Amino acid sequence: MHRDYPDVLFLAEAFTRPKRMKLLGKVGFTQSYSYFTWRNSRYELEQYAHELFGTDDRLFMRPNFFANTPDILHEYLQKGGRPALPHPARAGGHALAQLRHLLGLRAVREPPAARGQRGVPRLGEVPAQGLGLAAAGQHHPRGRTPSIRCGHEHPALQLADNLRILGSNCPQMMAYAKATPALDDVLVMIVNMDPYQPHDATIRVPTELYGGGEKDGYGVVDLLTGERYTWYGPHNYVRLEPHKMPAHVLRIERLG
Repeated sequence: MHRDYPDVLFLAEAFTRPKRMKLLGKVGFTQSYSYFTWRNSRYELEQYAHELFGTDDRLFMRPNFFANTPDILHEYLQKGGRPALPHPARAGGHALAQLRHLLGLRAVREPPAARGQRGVPRLGEVPAQGLGLAAAGQHHPRGRTPSIRCGHEHPALQLADNLRILGSNCPQMMAYAKATPALDDVLVMIVNMDPYQPHDATIRVPTELYGGGEKDGYGVVDLLTGERYTWYGPHNYVRLEPHKMPAHVLRIERLG
């Protein structure tokens, strides 16, 4: 089928059985659901990202980071409020989406009468209004959310084997980088994994990613807000508040 019809895509949904999920990837399934739904802490996500992109699994696995399905709605999403939503309309979703640029959230629109009759949606069916989500086109013309735009405009995000976990002295703050082999496109993503409380952290960026020394200054631009910051050396302070700005997607302006 791949030989005769290369445009056909195959999606596997065996994420409760890791060995079978990997076997389906080996025999030709284009994408697979993954355990992303159950990875909600910094440690869990870092370990899972390493498994998918830092081992031989990257040779055959094409994971889809879908946050919920028709029969799965994790407690993290139920109780975390808007900051917990890995949706393209949320800043945290932009940053996590760059782990693997395939991320989604299933939202179901229901007429008010139907919602009133049923009371609580079935597991996994979250009314879009209840999440505060509107049609993507209302916020981003032509459906080009910042996450999708970043993926199109930055070659570093189009690679799956260039993930680099960065140092962070806060267990709730996850930081990682993606860069092209020539280092002409370098991005740093920082996410507050706690949907309830703000956190501070010192993030360590290796000197080769900004092309300078221990005391050199360089610019970083937040692709979500357009704000610019000046960082100095490899260690820099970051504070993220979940209800204001739960994440940064930063492009490094390399020295020279």
